Amino acid sequence: MMVRLAFDAAGMMYVGDRSGTIYRISEFGTPDVFATIEPSVSAYHIAFGPDGRLYVTAPGLASYDPIQVIDHTGTVEKYFRGFGRPQGLAFDREGNLYLAGCYRGRHGIVKVAAGGQGAETVVAGMNLVGLCFSRQGEMIVATNDAVYSLPLGIYGTLLD
Repeated sequence: MMVRLAFDAAGMMYVGDRSGTIYRISEFGTPDVFATIEPSVSAYHIAFGPDGRLYVTAPGLASYDPIQVIDHTGTVEKYFRGFGRPQGLAFDREGNLYLAGCYRGRHGIVKVAAGGQGAETVVAGMNLVGLCFSRQGEMIVATNDAVYSLPLGIYGTLLD
């Protein structure tokens, strides 16, 4: 079974898997149910946003999957819909959310503006499954069998 994990600002670990349950792991290693969402055909991808909430993608078989957001109480709500197989996600310095998936028929990396106010494909590519940003602001993108570093400045002010 594949799992994904993320750490909140206080250092607590959160783990999601395909079952539909996201666990918060105490400092003693004890798992507590933090939130429950629908089961996924793949491991959940999770990341904490600059607002302290946990953002979750749960790749399904539909072409209109959402990004979900979970507040500190475990309350789940939809943040943005319309993705096919949304996977890895990360935030840039400005609070924009990026994810690997398909949006409006285009495969690649999608940027969702801070606050969920619109989305656009910013990197085209097939089989993209994950991404992160380096400390220098470079976007690191993973496929099923390779990892790529995208140079600074390639997106104008995006990574400045």
